[in-house]
Amino acid sequence: MHSGLNSSKYPHILRQSRISFAWIEKGVHMKTFILSDDAMGRPSAVLPAPTTTFTIVLSPGQAKTAPVPTGARVVLFSASAPFWARIGETAAVPTADVLDGNGPEANPVARALEGASLIGLAAASACAVSLSFYR
Repeated sequence: MHSGLNSSKYPHILRQSRISFAWIEKGVHMKTFILSDDAMGRPSAVLPAPTTTFTIVLSPGQAKTAPVPTGARVVLFSASAPFWARIGETAAVPTADVLDGNGPEANPVARALEGASLIGLAAASACAVSLSFYR
């Protein structure tokens, strides 16, 4: 097994890599959200390309949900316009103050999924939202 990481410098990451390889053997083909070593053996901030990416096209005011793939632990968002999201719940474009702690989040970049089975999305104007999943 080659993890691409120096096991003496990053034993916690090597343990994660071993878990990742076990998941691949079981048929889960999603890349791990960890950093890789560069040519000099230092951690680099470059992620592998995701193997699972969804593109959700939203119409103005229309809410949609996207399923979370089995084994996904992290999602990265990118969008063509502002959008609202909720992990594990449906989302809606706010039309009034939301002060109970259950409001949608505007333009998240990355979120841990922590057992969520869906991601709720909504936008005030037409846009496309890209969801890139990692384990």
